[in-house]
Amino acid sequence: MINKFFIIIATLFLFSYLNAQEMDYNSLIENGDAAFNSGNYVNAINYYSQALIIDPFNEELYFKRAESFYELGRYNQAIFDYTEAIKLDPSFYEAYLKRGNAYFKLKDFNNAINDYTKAIELNPDKYIAYYNRGLAYMNLGDYENAIDDFTETLRLNPNHVNSYIYRGVSYLNSSNYNNAINDLTKAARLDPNNPVIYYNRGIAFYKTGNINQAISDLSYAITLYPNYDDAYVARGLVYASINNYDKAIEDYTAALNIDPQNAYAYYNRGVAYENIGEYQLASYDFDRACQYNRSLCTLDQLLPNN
Repeated sequence: MINKFFIIIATLFLFSYLNAQEMDYNSLIENGDAAFNSGNYVNAINYYSQALIIDPFNEELYFKRAESFYELGRYNQAIFDYTEAIKLDPSFYEAYLKRGNAYFKLKDFNNAINDYTKAIELNPDKYIAYYNRGLAYMNLGDYENAIDDFTETLRLNPNHVNSYIYRGVSYLNSSNYNNAINDLTKAARLDPNNPVIYYNRGIAFYKTGNINQAISDLSYAITLYPNYDDAYVARGLVYASINNYDKAIEDYTAALNIDPQNAYAYYNRGVAYENIGEYQLASYDFDRACQYNRSLCTLDQLLPNN
């Protein structure tokens, strides 16, 4: 009878312990979620880590902790946790997608592409993996595959303005200027106040020989974003192409007022000065360009002084 009594007491104690542990476990997850949602990612990691001690085979917990590491910029730790989540659930679409994003942040574009490809295999009807993979291909200079992915993104999401922009830029970098102009024009209809669109379309117009439209677009990009130093440099190049060196020099100087270390502004202003016979000013600008970007140095500049 006494043994039976102790068994009952032990059972009740175990039940109470397990129930309390479950409550603590649930509280840890709730507190972790609350910390994450309030932007307190360090505390979120602490809560999720404690929950993982209780339940080390929960892929959602690894995913949540990975998201916290990602938000803190601790991408390698995020990748580790995304990988643990995938090991526990090989069909975890979001884990592949987000691990791809972490690889992307580390500029490991090949691994990012692999993860985005797996995410697409798991869920081919969601556009974001195509879009992200397109960006990864762009960063590798693989514009053909980038264009294919942005095209698929637009099939799934026809008003995705960034896909029009980046497909347009991919066409631009592939010397397919008319397609670039078409895509960037569609992007401008969707996002008419985006200076990046007009900057790139201005370059595309310049490449097709449409100087007036190139100047118009680059000027509008500057109107929308007055500190757009690259747009000043690009417009300076357009002016220089029609031998309007005074206007070109004004634009290069404006770019340097925004970014005093813009090597391309120095270099191109040096070329403009050279073309109007201002050789001393040109020499100064070439030296400054070389100082900030060694790829712009002449052989004489690279040789040591005697």
